[in-house]
Amino acid sequence: MVRARRGWPATDLHVVRPQTSIGAYLIIISESDADAAGFIERISAAVDGVLRLHRPQACHIVVIRDYFDSKWLGFSGKVLGAVGVHGTLTTLPPFHPHRVVTERHFARPSDSQEYSLVPGSASLHVEQPSASNLTRRVAALAPGTALVWYSAGSSVENRGVLMVYAPAQGAYWKWYVALAAGQPWRLTRCSGISRAEFAGLEQAGSSAAEA
Repeated sequence: MVRARRGWPATDLHVVRPQTSIGAYLIIISESDADAAGFIERISAAVDGVLRLHRPQACHIVVIRDYFDSKWLGFSGKVLGAVGVHGTLTTLPPFHPHRVVTERHFARPSDSQEYSLVPGSASLHVEQPSASNLTRRVAALAPGTALVWYSAGSSVENRGVLMVYAPAQGAYWKWYVALAAGQPWRLTRCSGISRAEFAGLEQAGSSAAEA
């Protein structure tokens, strides 16, 4: 069991309310008391937009303990000394397992738009030597899967981040956004995605939720 940090709600951060389906694109990422509603609303809409526009076969959602910065984005490119890395070479950001609060994997049949929870799916993040991180190719470990990471504890820290690797035309659209508390929560940093593109994903996701 994970202990709540000082100042966080007294709740087991591993626990989220039951969720077995995310419908036709719609996905409620979290209902944990440690997550600010305004933050979850914005990133949920953006992830919905990714599912609606890119239609991956699966979506894997990882909740990461504490805020993380944009250095985690495009990890493989930094290590290999390349600015742009082909999709087949993209590796998983090497988050240590102790930072993972929860992981959930959803998939859909090829003839359906509805994603359902896949119980017992393998964890993306495992403990291993640092040198092995370069061998963990996204295309091999999670083919056709949209990978989503977001930070836990936004209700306490008053800030949060979302990072997405979306499969698209044989490569991955990798992007990161940071948000700060406000009415509404506001973007403070965008990497790999413009503010206009993020707004477009939110609009697409919101439209799907209202349909």
